Amino acid sequence: MNRLIARLAALVAAVTLVACIELSGPGDGVFSIEPLQLPSPGIARGDSIRDTLGRALPPTVIARDKDGNVIDTIDARFFTLDRGVTVLPGGFLRGDSLRSDARIVGEVGGLQTLPVPVDVVVPPVRVVESGATTDTITFAANAITDSLSSPFGLSVRAAGDTAVASWLVRFTIVASSVVPRREGVVPVTIVDATVATRIDTTDASGNGLRQLRVTPLFMDEARLAQRARDSVTVRVSAVVGTGRDAHVVERDFKFYLQPQ
Repeated sequence: MNRLIARLAALVAAVTLVACIELSGPGDGVFSIEPLQLPSPGIARGDSIRDTLGRALPPTVIARDKDGNVIDTIDARFFTLDRGVTVLPGGFLRGDSLRSDARIVGEVGGLQTLPVPVDVVVPPVRVVESGATTDTITFAANAITDSLSSPFGLSVRAAGDTAVASWLVRFTIVASSVVPRREGVVPVTIVDATVATRIDTTDASGNGLRQLRVTPLFMDEARLAQRARDSVTVRVSAVVGTGRDAHVVERDFKFYLQPQ
């Protein structure tokens, strides 16, 4: 996970300095382009790159005219600077051999994006729950600080119980009895440390983990005064399999929130 954070930080820094590189000057009304976006940071060897719903999708590049309007009448082209990944018709990416940081570049209207890395990984075949599937978070009813659950999520595994790194894991709150104190506040969120996020990328051990953050200051005062216990269910999912066998697997984690 630390390697991913370092890669993302470097990419953000580079994008901050320059959003695109001009090849032969803008054409087809294209004035600027946004950074290339990949459906996932990892591709299973022998398969196309997929999003968290298991859909094979090409990368995307948004082009804009001089007034900032999105141009959707021009197709982007994609190519790779390294071996291990093949660009198929339609811009789809296929993982050919295991490797890290294969660089993908997009081009629209004579403008080229900065390279974006993608890893070719062993194909995932199953997931294992990581952390307790049922847990209780206790906190003071008058607390002014947040409380966190223990880390939870999925471990994505390949054949032979090999860890699958650089694989997306999605976290979704599917049920909650928590009543917010007022409109516009969110009492429970899924976080990575202090940052709210619903997607994690598996680390070298194959683990994609998040925590549930409880903010008592945003919870209904009457229920807190009654010490009423609430519950939250988080659904965690990842794609396993390749080709036509690619599908989403889900596991539910239930948390009880107990003010004291």
